[in-house]
Amino acid sequence: MNMTNERIINILLVEDSEDDIIIIKEAFSKFHNIQLTGIVSDGVQAMEFLRKEAAFQNVQRPDMVLLDINMPKKNGFEVLREIRKDPGLNFLPVIFLTTSNNETDVAKGYAEGATSFINKPVDFDEFNRILNVFSKYWCEVSIIPDIERSPKFR
Repeated sequence: MNMTNERIINILLVEDSEDDIIIIKEAFSKFHNIQLTGIVSDGVQAMEFLRKEAAFQNVQRPDMVLLDINMPKKNGFEVLREIRKDPGLNFLPVIFLTTSNNETDVAKGYAEGATSFINKPVDFDEFNRILNVFSKYWCEVSIIPDIERSPKFR
C-alpha cells in the first residue's frame, strides 16, 4: 500500500445530474492528485466501466467510486451490492455522494458496505467546501490499495 498523497487517485464518478458533474469537476480540478478517470450517468454503465465491458474495455480501473443513489437503470444500492459481491472489485472504496439525507438510506448504505456517505448540499460554496474536505482526506490522510502494484490485483 502507498500513501495516497504519493500518487494520483483515480475516481469513477457515477452521477446523472449534469449540474453536479460540473461542480464536482470544478472542485476536483484544484487537486493535482485527484483525477476523474471516468464519468458515467447510470448504474449499468458503472458496472460496465468497473468490469471493463462494452465501450469501457480500455479504461483505467479507478481507485474508488463516487456513487449517487438515485439513478436511472440501476440505483446506487444495486451497484454497491454488485461491487461488494465481485471479488475483483470488492476492495474498492465506494462513497455515496447523494442528495438523500434519509436515515434509512444512510443505514442501508453502510450495512451494504459503503465506505462513506456524503450529503450533497444545494449551496454551491458548501458543496465545494465538502469536496475540498473529501479531497484532503483521501489525498493526505487515508491509505488505499495501489491496484497496479498489489499482487492481488495484477
